[in-house]
Amino acid sequence: MKTPSKKTRRSPQPPALKWSGCSDIGKVRKNNEDAFLGLRFDAREVHRLGKFGGASTAKQDFAFAVCDGMGGAKAGEYASQIAVDKITTVLPRAFQQSARGLEAGVADVLAELFEQIHRALAYLGSCYDECHGCRRR
Repeated sequence: MKTPSKKTRRSPQPPALKWSGCSDIGKVRKNNEDAFLGLRFDAREVHRLGKFGGASTAKQDFAFAVCDGMGGAKAGEYASQIAVDKITTVLPRAFQQSARGLEAGVADVLAELFEQIHRALAYLGSCYDECHGCRRR
């Protein structure tokens, strides 16, 4: 029986990831208040990704989100952008801590993320009259 030569052996390829992001304006607003987020990060760097792309999953982590603009409520574009900004800082930091051996559970990371987003939105609503409350126009 012949053993495969080095030329015919293939090393396993890391999985590839392809993404695309899309959201809809909705029925109330004339502008789209949704925010798309694509992140690629490792232990050292964080990169924002476009709405379309592809990459290898070897040695990198990815996170994707579409933050809804609140369906016609006041300041939805600010709310969705704040959520994207908080995800951009909290998730990579949690993964970096995990890489250093500091274990943070998924529930803890999501709780921190929720708390930071909530705090930022409450602050925004308290500072600007045009952002106060979630009443529909």
